Amino acid sequence: MARRHPRTTLVLVLSGLLGAMIGFGIAVIRQSLDRSVRSPRQIRKELGLECLGRLPRMVGASDHLDEVAKAPFSRLSGSLKSVKTVIGLVNKTRSIRCLGITSALPGEGKSTVVSNLATLFSMSGIRTLVVDADIVDPKLTKTFVPDATVGLIDAIKDRQQAKRYVISATPHHLTYCPPRGRSQISQMFCIPSRSRCC
Repeated sequence: MARRHPRTTLVLVLSGLLGAMIGFGIAVIRQSLDRSVRSPRQIRKELGLECLGRLPRMVGASDHLDEVAKAPFSRLSGSLKSVKTVIGLVNKTRSIRCLGITSALPGEGKSTVVSNLATLFSMSGIRTLVVDADIVDPKLTKTFVPDATVGLIDAIKDRQQAKRYVISATPHHLTYCPPRGRSQISQMFCIPSRSRCC
């Protein structure tokens, strides 16, 4: 009886096909489980919203709070100028008096976007009020109006006199409405912090 030898070529082809199918299956599963946003087209498709612009990745975002004034030709400045242009075009068809900027996670650059976008509007002659509603870590207030003792919480309590709690800041002729001191905010909203809230 003759000994049978394995068909090496056939085994290699079948192994390659099986490996490719398994790899393709894993890639499809990973893609379907991945919920991160990778392109403006994905935002349009999944959320039905238009993407106004794409910002470059920044290291040390707090160093870029006045990028459009300090480095008007940087990538960040260019991206934000595009966003401002799109907002201006939309504003011609319907009046935009208020923009809300937020993010899902801390450290994603909302303070940088707010500060620079507000500076761009202010530099183009539009009266601009920045309401810093970040009561946990108000970077804009710490940077531009660190000595503020009145602000948003007072304006909410005293709506008739809300204008009294707005602060003019010298850089770029912006006007700020900062969150008030952390202790008063903690008393009003009972924010958990290092010390216990009663």
